[in-house]
Amino acid sequence: MSTSPALRSDAVRNRALLIEAARTELAAHPGPLRLREVARRAGVGQGTLYRHFPTRDALLAALTVDRLEGLVEVFEATARADDDALEPSWRAAVLHGLETGRDRTFTEVLSTGNAADPETAALIGRFETALAVVVGRGQELGFVAATLTFGDVLRLICGAQHAVAMAVEVTELPERYTDVLLAGLRPSTRD
Repeated sequence: MSTSPALRSDAVRNRALLIEAARTELAAHPGPLRLREVARRAGVGQGTLYRHFPTRDALLAALTVDRLEGLVEVFEATARADDDALEPSWRAAVLHGLETGRDRTFTEVLSTGNAADPETAALIGRFETALAVVVGRGQELGFVAATLTFGDVLRLICGAQHAVAMAVEVTELPERYTDVLLAGLRPSTRD
């Protein structure tokens, strides 16, 4: 779905090598992505790395495009769900979102709105649009508190994703945190 111009075959290969090297580097050394080490692992010069990814943020965004596309598709399908199916579809979408939280890079890109390239920016925009539709419909149907804004819900989901990323060894966390998050989004008896 990329809108960038077609790359030569060696450029395509170098880009793939850089993305794979960045994944390997992040797995070996969690924390800030070391671009010099990424270029070394990929067997290319730093100039090649910067031609493909002018910033660290651009490389991080490229690492998450496939996961972001999947999340967008799930939330867009939820936004289109019939009223009767919206609440269970919403739960499945939030669970999917929290499961992607196991990837710290993805969580960082989504929570910061890191739109380092037009493709990532467009995907984040589509995600936010779908989420806003679901939150609005959830409020109309009574399973999301009317006092919550779209921004509140987005920040809560991102926070739960971050919590999952911080404890990736606990496999049931996405399920448990989804239950807690959705219970907290419900209207209270004070509303």
